[in-house]
Amino acid sequence: MHFFHRNGTIFAIAEIPAAPFIADHVIQSMSMFAEISDSVNKLISSEFGGKKESAENMPSFQIH
Repeated sequence: MHFFHRNGTIFAIAEIPAAPFIADHVIQSMSMFAEISDSVNKLISSEFGGKKESAENMPSFQIH
């Protein structure tokens, strides 16, 4: 898992192997990603302030 800072926002990324696809591995990886991201968010927020963005507030680049 990696974190990077860009334009005042901290992003978290992780590579999750999907070949061969094993649903339980993807589910476990995503659960760990969310847990670590939430923990780091609490640490960074308490140290520097700021707020957590939710998916509803983020722009979508998906073409419908």
